[in-house]
Amino acid sequence: MTNNVVMAVSSSVVAYGLAALRFNFRGAGRSGGSYDNGIGEQDDALAALTALATGSVSDELPNEMRVALAGYSFGGGVALGAAGRAENLAALALISPAMGEGTPEAYAALTMPKLIATGEADNFATVERVRGLAGMLPGATEIYIAPQTDHFWWGEEMNLGRRVGEFLSSALGR
Repeated sequence: MTNNVVMAVSSSVVAYGLAALRFNFRGAGRSGGSYDNGIGEQDDALAALTALATGSVSDELPNEMRVALAGYSFGGGVALGAAGRAENLAALALISPAMGEGTPEAYAALTMPKLIATGEADNFATVERVRGLAGMLPGATEIYIAPQTDHFWWGEEMNLGRRVGEFLSSALGR
């Protein structure tokens, strides 16, 4: 939740006039529960989306908001898995996502605008794997590849944040 990438993207999203909700998955930080191999964590992401979309997170937010889902690394893999089960998801942003062995059939519901970002030197979410994933996703999928950047995005957080902020702002019609 306080990772350099998550903080930069969240700050940028807010700078674009959007609400951002950061949270720890079960068992991380001071959150209750225990790690559930990405399955229970998808439920955590869906619960957070529901809370945000219905305005139950804050009285200051309007009810029935258009929502997007973004995730970094393990959170990107969780977001990818949860997105197909999310109701009315307006956009999906995956940053250096941990990827399982998905199929085009598994991703068929992901018709919303999508952005996948990775670093040119990312050894986990390699450029080849990201391009392969994008090729399996239906509809528009933008790819952002940061030059000379590894999985941890040190020194490129602001550029990444700006790119994700622009994408989400456009996708959400802001």
